[in-house]
Amino acid sequence: MALRDAGLRELPSTALSLGTAARVLDAGGNELTELPEAMSSLTSLQRLRLTANRLTAAGLPNALFDAWGQMLTVLALDDNRLERLPDAVGLLHALKRLTVARNALQQLPTSVGGLQNLELLDVSGNRLSVMPAELGQCSALSDVDARNNQIAAIPPEWSRLGSLKVRGGGRSDNRNDVQSKGGSVVIFRSSSNTEPQHMNQKAVESSRNVLESQLLSAFTCSHTTHVGSVF
Repeated sequence: MALRDAGLRELPSTALSLGTAARVLDAGGNELTELPEAMSSLTSLQRLRLTANRLTAAGLPNALFDAWGQMLTVLALDDNRLERLPDAVGLLHALKRLTVARNALQQLPTSVGGLQNLELLDVSGNRLSVMPAELGQCSALSDVDARNNQIAAIPPEWSRLGSLKVRGGGRSDNRNDVQSKGGSVVIFRSSSNTEPQHMNQKAVESSRNVLESQLLSAFTCSHTTHVGSVF
């Protein structure tokens, strides 16, 4: 059902009465501040878009996450007023895409480790300073967008994720954090316009050795070389 940009302050009864017939609901671009517990009747909902509303964590009843846990694969909550996510978000066991960009999130609940089918997580444009180590338990996770936060490093527990791409970094920290991920290395850049770079460990060591040789040679010749940060 499409209810986008309709100036709604609450969902109409026609949407709530759909029951198991509802598969997709787009109520983005409205003025919703909370979701009614009656939405728990939409147990077959697969994609839910609630972007650009006025939702807060208090307006997301735990009962809804329990009801949607087995079917919901896409949840979009970008551009709201969320200062946190309810712990019950971890009940969304079928969820593949979770986007909560441009809110006011200061942390993510550890329960996100229960999102075993999660493939994409977008938390860009929030106030996060750390990411939960529990995301390392999300074996399907392959894409994390954490740009425009205050994050300085990737939790080492994420190293168990075999092909993870991370985009993100801090607003005030211009360093690039290099994190080992088993047999590979992710360069975690602070620039919002920079894509992550994946290199195997052998390639990284080779590049460093070449750079060190070049620096040593330059120093020997001139004795005036000033060496900055490699990464």
